[in-house]
Amino acid sequence: MTMLIIHGVPLSVHTRKVIIAAIIKKLEYQFKVVIPVVPGNPPDNWNTLSPTGMIPVLQDGDYTLADSNAICLYLDKKHPASPVLPADVRDYGRALWFDAYAGGTIFRHVVHPLFYQTVVNPNINKVATDEAVVYGVLKNVQPKILGYLESQIAGKFLVGNALTLADIAIVSNFIVYQ
Repeated sequence: MTMLIIHGVPLSVHTRKVIIAAIIKKLEYQFKVVIPVVPGNPPDNWNTLSPTGMIPVLQDGDYTLADSNAICLYLDKKHPASPVLPADVRDYGRALWFDAYAGGTIFRHVVHPLFYQTVVNPNINKVATDEAVVYGVLKNVQPKILGYLESQIAGKFLVGNALTLADIAIVSNFIVYQ
């Protein structure tokens, strides 16, 4: 079996999702930090590895795949032991829904703007945090988004009785949010 290589940034919610999926599946992998991607100065071969320029990227021998969702689905299909997606079709759909909600709603509308304003702007861009943006997210956006999520929790896990991609995606966002 070839050694998987995961390219990304440890702080990334998307990279973390792939790493956790690999750990759950007990897959050996090498992690390559792609810090230069953050400030917009990617490695020479980055366009070949990631056509979108985004992280993470998985290399599995001569096969390369970008996008955390695609990578997790690929790993689940290729290595079905310790699945991160449920077998039941409705639970499968629900897990995919929460994964999409994590990346498309929680990340895009809460985590990314807060992280950008409180970490990226002052530390990388050397620009002051726009407190009005932070306040708007915390006061107007976050309550609705997290309120919906809380209304969906019925047990220890978001879907069924086991850890799934849904939990991994949501918690990955909460780690950066914290």
